[in-house]
Amino acid sequence: MVTRWRVLAWLFAVTEVTRSLQIHEWIWERNPLGALMLVSGLALAFRPDSARLFLVTAGVRLTLFLSRIPDVHNQEMIETLLLSGVLLGWALARPSNDEERFAAAAPAIRAGVVAVYGIAAFHKLNVDFFDPAIGCAATLWRASVERWGLPAGWASYDAAATWGTLVVESGLPVLLLLRRPRALGLVGALGFHWWLGVDMGVYAFSAMMFAWLSAFTPSSWLTVWRPEWSPLQMLGGAALGTAAVASAWVWFTAGPRLGVLGLVWWDLLALLILAAAATAAWRTRGADAEPAFAKGASTVSAWTVVALAVLNASSPYLGLKTMSSITMYSNLATEGHHWNHWLVPRSVKVFTYQDDLLRIDGSDQPRLRAAAEQGALLPRFEVRRQLRLDEEPAWVEYRDGDTGYRFERDEERLVDPQGLLDGGSWLQERVLHFNLVPPGNKQPCRFDRPTRRSARPTPKPTAN
Repeated sequence: MVTRWRVLAWLFAVTEVTRSLQIHEWIWERNPLGALMLVSGLALAFRPDSARLFLVTAGVRLTLFLSRIPDVHNQEMIETLLLSGVLLGWALARPSNDEERFAAAAPAIRAGVVAVYGIAAFHKLNVDFFDPAIGCAATLWRASVERWGLPAGWASYDAAATWGTLVVESGLPVLLLLRRPRALGLVGALGFHWWLGVDMGVYAFSAMMFAWLSAFTPSSWLTVWRPEWSPLQMLGGAALGTAAVASAWVWFTAGPRLGVLGLVWWDLLALLILAAAATAAWRTRGADAEPAFAKGASTVSAWTVVALAVLNASSPYLGLKTMSSITMYSNLATEGHHWNHWLVPRSVKVFTYQDDLLRIDGSDQPRLRAAAEQGALLPRFEVRRQLRLDEEPAWVEYRDGDTGYRFERDEERLVDPQGLLDGGSWLQERVLHFNLVPPGNKQPCRFDRPTRRSARPTPKPTAN
């Protein structure tokens, strides 16, 4: 029997398998939780009717998130917020069947999706996003034109790409909330995220959004999905089985091969899902959908998700973390003396973590070395956090203003002229994470890339 809850649970399982194919910390870091995430995701994909398997999979995902925070991707932060809302809705409503499970979970997911779209659009209301030379939408559009071999003249349509991005991100949630255009909004959103997966390669994020968007599925679509096992589910099961075999093959070989496999597999599967959704929308056109939100216990979970999303997204403006704040591809700048948002005044910043910036000249620590190579700055807090991630030997040369310093630590001594390792706390370092800060008064397009702790080089360079 196909129910909306089972569709959502199946797509959630596909999300976890897909993320394992793209991020695959279970390969790079031999993380047992990552391997367990893949196994539980595969199990749920074959048994989307099992509430226990869903809870186990959600529990593994949340545990994996907590074990890696704050070095997490934006998609992991979004997923954690929505999963927390689902679990809270279930705890309050205590559902006993698929219909009740969907009714308890859908409002929190819908509220979270709408909030994420709105937050993403709001962050983009800044000077640099509308600068055609560095704006993310314009930059990514020119990259797409080159990638797909389109006529060179099309690259000049960067202004259309900029405004089009805002129209999509602000218009889709409106369509999803209204009854009559909801089917159109849902198919449009699925198509939008499928294209992002194809064009930009962010297919794990695409898979996640497919799962959460399924919470907007009209009940009338169930009249189209009648078989016990639909062709889509059978294809998905076969694809997941193929992915599992391929995963075992690449375990001790080149990990990127698995990423390519995941890209091809997901883009094809997503296209079939999109076709199924478009067919259902056409066949049930004119049917009245239920309200996006209903009174009851689920209202609490919905508002909780919105509050947590807004709190997380407010971090850059408050002077707190800039990583994993749903600021990807927004050109938002709040660090140092560069503040570029049109609506939020600089006066709302109450914390100073982002203002104490150091220029990194060189280091053997991965993220600090990346800052040096890019000529970027980092908040002093982030430099301290990176050096305290582990106790291995490390060195870094940096500038505080016009004065240069060298930090060095090995098995026998510690040279820390400014006390970089002093202060801070375990809780702060588990919550706050900061982006690289470009020099000057422009914020180029950047994407949050959390630190992979295993990326540290083996040899330690000698001091100059």
